[in-house]
Amino acid sequence: MRPHSPRKSVSVLALTTQSVTCAIADALRRAFGANAKAVARASGSNIETARNWLDARNAPNVTMFLRLARECPELKAEIRRWLDLDAANDPETERLLTMLVTQVVRHRDLTEIAKGGADAVVEAMGSPGVSAAGAASPAAGGTSHGPRGAVAETDAIGGAK
Repeated sequence: MRPHSPRKSVSVLALTTQSVTCAIADALRRAFGANAKAVARASGSNIETARNWLDARNAPNVTMFLRLARECPELKAEIRRWLDLDAANDPETERLLTMLVTQVVRHRDLTEIAKGGADAVVEAMGSPGVSAAGAASPAAGGTSHGPRGAVAETDAIGGAK
C-alpha cells in the first residue's frame, strides 16, 4: 500500500462528476491496488464493473458506493475530505482504529463468555436450550448426560425431576 499523503479539503461546489469518478478510482486503487476481483467482492458487483471503477471510466452507483465506503477507509477519508468533516483524516489510522475496536469487542465478548461459563456460550451461539456440545441444556429443562452416559432429567432451573 502506498503511504497516504494528506490532501487538501475540496469545496463540494468545485466537484464535478469526472473529479469524483477519478477520486473514487484513486481511493480504490490505494485500498485494493489493481485488484478488480477484490473491489467486486467488497461491493457485490461483477469484475468488469469494478475494473471500470478502477480505471475511472465511471463511478459506482449509490448502493455500490456505500458498500465500498464501508469496506474501504481510503474512500471514507475521501468522503470526509469532500464534506470537510476531517481534513486531517488518515485512512491507515482509521483502519487501525477499526481493528482496535474489533479486538476490544472480541475481548469483551470472550470475557463475558468466560465469566458466564456454558450459559454464556449458549447465549453467544444464539440457541437457547442447546449447549456448546449440542446437547439439551439443563438450564432450559430437558435431559442431561452425566458421567459414563447416565441420563438425568432436569427441570427449568437445573434441579433433578
